[in-house]
Amino acid sequence: MYKSSGARFYKRLALSAEAMNGEMVMHSPVQIGSIPRAGFGCPGRLSATAELLARAEAALAATPRQRTQLIEHEGECFVVKRVKPRPRHMVQSWFWRWRVVLGAKTTSQEAQARSLPVAPNSAYEARRLTALAAAGVRVPRIVHIGSEYLLLEYCGTSIAMLVRGWSADTWRHELQRLAEQLAALHRSGQWHGAAQLKNLTRHGGNDYRIDFEENFGELLPLAMVQAIDVLLFLNSMSLREPIDEAEARSLLPMLLDCYLTANPDPRVQRALARLLAWADLPTGLLALAMRWRKSGRRRNGLARLVILVDVLAARLSPKPPDVKLATPAAPPRRHAP
Repeated sequence: MYKSSGARFYKRLALSAEAMNGEMVMHSPVQIGSIPRAGFGCPGRLSATAELLARAEAALAATPRQRTQLIEHEGECFVVKRVKPRPRHMVQSWFWRWRVVLGAKTTSQEAQARSLPVAPNSAYEARRLTALAAAGVRVPRIVHIGSEYLLLEYCGTSIAMLVRGWSADTWRHELQRLAEQLAALHRSGQWHGAAQLKNLTRHGGNDYRIDFEENFGELLPLAMVQAIDVLLFLNSMSLREPIDEAEARSLLPMLLDCYLTANPDPRVQRALARLLAWADLPTGLLALAMRWRKSGRRRNGLARLVILVDVLAARLSPKPPDVKLATPAAPPRRHAP
């Protein structure tokens, strides 16, 4: 994802969005295997000049701990994304492997999943960006693939930032539209892998998808990967400004219905039900965990999980059949002698 010290980077993106003009140029159709590892310049209005590459490398050298930098060159903004693999936190690694193992259909897939390298992978992200662009999905255009970074075209401000400035009517309408967009992406046989609001951006009136590092989808059935997209999308907006718990419990069912109406694929619904079966932990255990405090604040991650599980259970759990009890027949009337 595009980030540089969290909110500071998103603020810089928002401030520079007004200065950006023109529309995003898509890739020409290209085979995935045809991308060279370095020096790849996409056809179109941008080219990776020596001065631009020098500026990108200088930005990375000046901030060795930051994954992503926003730079400007000749009136255009670019994102420099450091892609040198970094070991994940132990909990993150376990979580990603669990998601793959849960979706694996065969023993061999499960064995591969347990040894899956889940660190970010630059070559994989470059291939996915090119393939998605060729399929008509709006994604960042690759300007240059370096040995330790990707230079990408700027795609605007994160939806997670924009939603904070929208009115309630506006963000309800926009989030429903994004749910329909996700359904359309899935109907076309594609998947995102990181469908949170922070990885959706807007630029020039168009919405774009960013962050394609995760490679867990290579070992999962398509329906399972798409179901994970749905969960990440819904969970990313719950209990985040301006959406409180009451609004989340009203909004998430509406967005889930919107998605399932636009993409009524029974395989995705079965995959969601399978994920729900694992995540439906005893309510008492979750309630106890939610009492933990960190710096005096409730752990919203667990609270979001509770809301998500409740929404999925209400929508996906089988309803008991409506059984009507037969009225016992009246005893025969006896005639008086």
